[in-house]
Amino acid sequence: MCVSQGSSRLAGYMADLLDCNRLVAGGDRRAETYLRRGIAFWMVRDHHRAIADLSAAIEADPRLPDDRLAYAHYRRSVCRHQVFDLAGAEADASAAMALDPVSYVYTARAIARYFDGDPHGTLADAESALLRDPNDWEARAFRARARLELGRLAEAVEDFGWVIADGRCEKYASELHLQRAEALLALGRPEAAAADCTTAIDVSAHEQSHWPFIVRSRALRAHGPYLLRARAWLATGDLPTALADCFHAATIVPEDPAVYELRAQVYQAAGLLDEAIHDLARAAHLHAAYPDSDLLPAAA
Repeated sequence: MCVSQGSSRLAGYMADLLDCNRLVAGGDRRAETYLRRGIAFWMVRDHHRAIADLSAAIEADPRLPDDRLAYAHYRRSVCRHQVFDLAGAEADASAAMALDPVSYVYTARAIARYFDGDPHGTLADAESALLRDPNDWEARAFRARARLELGRLAEAVEDFGWVIADGRCEKYASELHLQRAEALLALGRPEAAAADCTTAIDVSAHEQSHWPFIVRSRALRAHGPYLLRARAWLATGDLPTALADCFHAATIVPEDPAVYELRAQVYQAAGLLDEAIHDLARAAHLHAAYPDSDLLPAAA
């Protein structure tokens, strides 16, 4: 859900859903009715029903006022992103922007562009959002991600730190720590990177208990914080701790060749060449068995 199961707001959205269902069943085809129901469906992550209702609201005659029409496009942009229609998400954000260029619309397009592999576009939109609302934490988080990808590491660390300190990112706080760890490690600060990885691991358990959909979305990369922390420990020369994190990662997703490639580096640093060669051979076998890493089976 986009609100937690225990949120006081959830009852209001469910009341909207029931009310709008009754209205539509009675022949109500007003754009505002579809918009309300589309938002309610989005809140419980029924994205396809939400997109259908938001489309009905956008296409209705008489047309919504510009600010409400922009909001419908914005909500549909978010839903399209969540069903991996990134081109549609970007198009809807642009349509919303033409009608009502508020900060969160720029943020929505920044997010679509980020996941579509356009860090420059992400950066431009995130900065436009922040010019309109300097407290838009989501825009700052994606500016941090874009800066990280573009190698602007110190600026990325600053942005990640701001969003972490702000505390409003409830569902993905662990990812902020993990991405800041990547930047810190690249800046030559492995101890700080390891500390962020540890926090990411600890925070992730809390997130998953409150937002169950996160468990599914992270199943294939739950070992990522351990691998990154192992790299940090390797950089500090703490080989036993690095090795322990590699073994832990292997128990979570044993089919990922990256686990064994990194463990081989640890063994090589320890002078254990036979073990390193064994792990590199295992990694090569897994690359051949799973050429598309997205198809790796989840750990049992």
